[in-house]
Amino acid sequence: MKQPLIFTKMHGLGNDFILIDNWDGRVENPAALARALCRRRLSAGADGLILAEPSGRADAKMHFFNADGSEAEMCGNGIRCFARFLHDQGLVRAEHMRIETLAGIMQPELVLRQSEVVGVKVDMGLPEFAPESVPTRGTGWGDALEAEGERLLVYSLRMGVPHAVILVENVEDPRWMRIGARIEADTALFPERVNVNFVQMAGEDTAVIRTYERGAGPTLACGTGSCAAAAVLSRLGLAGQCVRICHAPGDLLIELTPSAIFMQGPAEYVYRAEWLGE
Repeated sequence: MKQPLIFTKMHGLGNDFILIDNWDGRVENPAALARALCRRRLSAGADGLILAEPSGRADAKMHFFNADGSEAEMCGNGIRCFARFLHDQGLVRAEHMRIETLAGIMQPELVLRQSEVVGVKVDMGLPEFAPESVPTRGTGWGDALEAEGERLLVYSLRMGVPHAVILVENVEDPRWMRIGARIEADTALFPERVNVNFVQMAGEDTAVIRTYERGAGPTLACGTGSCAAAAVLSRLGLAGQCVRICHAPGDLLIELTPSAIFMQGPAEYVYRAEWLGE
C-alpha cells in the first residue's frame, strides 16, 4: 500500500478546500489528485485542491486546482484558508504574509485574538476592467445577453481571475445557476471561461451574491467574486468604499481603496485525514 497522504479540509463561508503540505514536492500529478479528492460523496469532496509549496520570491506558493482538475490563478476564500494553514502548520509564522500565486503576489494578514486566528484580511490588488485583461470578446461593460426570457447586462473584470457580474432582483431564482453554467462555458465570449456572479442589492452598501464558479459549479461563497461584485457596484454608483457581501453561510467585508481591494472573512477547519489513494 502507498504511504498515506495527509490532508486538511477547510472552508471559507462554505467554499471548501483540500489543503496539502507539498513542501517536499511529493504530489506529482495535482490535477488528477484534485479530481480524485474533490469528488462529492465518492471522496473527501471539495471545491478545490490547494498545495503549499516553497517560493523563491515570497513566503510560500499557493498552487490551486479546481475540482475538475483545471488550474486557476488563485482563489479568494482559498487564500484565507491557505494563510491560516501555513501559520498553524508552522510553515510561515509571520502574521503578514506574502504569497506567490499565478495572479501575482497576494498579501494576507492574520486577524488574531489571544494568539488564535479568528479571520484573515487579504490585499487582493486592483481589478482590471480592460476587455483584453479579463479576457472577454465583448465590450466588458454592460454587454447584453438573452437567456431564458431575461435580458441580462454583464459587467466583466479580472479580479485575479476572470469574473462576470450580473445584477438581478432575486438571487435565489433557480434559473441563475442554469444560466451561470452556460455563461461560464461560453468560450466565444470568455476564452478562458469565467466565474459568474449574480448580485442583488440588499440595503445601503450591502449586497447578496450567488456564484457559479469556473471549474467547480455553484459554490456557497466566492472571495474574488465578492471583490469583483463590490468593485462593479462602486463603479456603478450603487455602493461606497466599504461593502458587505452576503453569502448563504455568512458575510465578507470588502474595502475599496485607490491602491487595493481588501477582503476580510473567516477561515475554518473541517477535519484532517489520510488519503489512501485509489
